[in-house]
Amino acid sequence: MPVQDRYAELSRMVRERDKEMTRIFDTLRRSSALLCLMMMRRNELVTEEELQSFSPELQRATEIP
Repeated sequence: MPVQDRYAELSRMVRERDKEMTRIFDTLRRSSALLCLMMMRRNELVTEEELQSFSPELQRATEIP
């Protein structure tokens, strides 16, 4: 794959990841906390150890199928 194509692909991946991080962290409020925590968990931004500080119900609610 030519260097230009690799750069274009890498740039696209960075933009997509940036959008995803924006969706997670730009909506931090009580009404969206569960969804944000689910997205953090899906993106491996929170450890299992950190999740242990939450209630079992919240841990189950944010499990990834």
